[in-house]
Amino acid sequence: LPRTRPPTQEQHAAEEDHVHVHRDPAARRTESELWQHVHPALPGRERFSMATVHRGRPTNTTIDFVLDKDEKVFYAVSEKGTEKLSHLKRNPNISAVRADGWTVAEGGARQWFSIQIDGTSEVITSKDARFMPILKKFELVRISEERAIRRFDIQRITPRHIVFFDTTLLAEGISPYQYWSRD
Repeated sequence: LPRTRPPTQEQHAAEEDHVHVHRDPAARRTESELWQHVHPALPGRERFSMATVHRGRPTNTTIDFVLDKDEKVFYAVSEKGTEKLSHLKRNPNISAVRADGWTVAEGGARQWFSIQIDGTSEVITSKDARFMPILKKFELVRISEERAIRRFDIQRITPRHIVFFDTTLLAEGISPYQYWSRD
């Protein structure tokens, strides 16, 4: 496939000048308006990078989150006995990010998107009455529910804060950085 060349420094500077002329860096969406953008940006199981901390040392892993738009929480399924779950039982604080966008190698439209989450994770075992209803929301792909009960615990991620970054918001004249906080 042919690749487009990255913009020259002059083209990049011209784009930046054009963007800054029409942008109000202080413009923000309300938190309810922002939530209306978060949900469509995360339509299904989405791959995040999540950090946990144990004894002052961070550990980062990839994990699939599913958004529950009504509760404004995320769910994840993790293998029982993992280091990640061990960390969360001792310290429920997490940081997670999902990012996508333009790279120099791929060229094309210069757009970036990310969602950063600062929150907590509650570990829900299969003995908890909430386990099966949440498991159904997660929509397992390669494993039966019976095996999942034996093999997995669920994480309920409750965001305290979300940083929503989307360069397409610049075209609306508002900052690409938008912030959401739980009331």
